[in-house]
Amino acid sequence: MRFTLLKIDFNLRTLMRDNGQDLVEYALLTGLLVFAATAGFNSFAAHLSNAFSNMGSVISSSLS
Repeated sequence: MRFTLLKIDFNLRTLMRDNGQDLVEYALLTGLLVFAATAGFNSFAAHLSNAFSNMGSVISSSLS
């Protein structure tokens, strides 16, 4: 376990030293993707909720 933590620490330090600008760009890109996914999932959730409501209505009307 200790060896794994030391290895991760070494890799992070190497990345920070060699590619600091790249890490900032990746962080910005990740933030943009999270924002886009959140906006898309809100719309998707509304459509999914409507679909389940419609299915429930069809099932309840066919059982009556």
